[in-house]
Amino acid sequence: LQTVPGATESVSGLGDLNVFGAYLAVQNPKLSMGAGPLVVAPTASKDELGAGKWQLGLAAVAFAVPSPKLQYGALVTWQASIAGDEDRRDTSVFVTQVFGMWQLGGGTYLRSTPIWVFDLKTGYYNVPFGFGIGKVVKVDKTVFNIFIEPQFTILHNGVGQPALQIFTGLNMQFN
Repeated sequence: LQTVPGATESVSGLGDLNVFGAYLAVQNPKLSMGAGPLVVAPTASKDELGAGKWQLGLAAVAFAVPSPKLQYGALVTWQASIAGDEDRRDTSVFVTQVFGMWQLGGGTYLRSTPIWVFDLKTGYYNVPFGFGIGKVVKVDKTVFNIFIEPQFTILHNGVGQPALQIFTGLNMQFN
């Protein structure tokens, strides 16, 4: 779910569906690294919330656990349009999500996971910094992770770039 500025008022709804799979080339308790394919489906409920294009790309992820309290890493993706609405511009987007988490205990953690977006077609970019809190809970074999993180833009170029974003989410891992 997202809200973005529109021509006369803000527009809210569902964005495009982004799915990737990573083959882990390195996997041990202290470090995981992998890469794989990425697919974006044009599922946005309104034009302003998505590209209107099917996109393919690549994803790479690294995750380090140097201590029980600290985890950090990055997710880097690139996606480009391959089909879709002919009236919409083609896409080529590079995204980096650098993340760090500090465990407080009992499944609660502090987080900074800003998503830096670089539009390679227009030259637009948005680089925020964020700080938030999250909670991890295991129910049977499923791990739930819920979080909220305000993100403030520190560098940007282009029309309609946000000054503030509220990044929230619910991740589920099925074992």
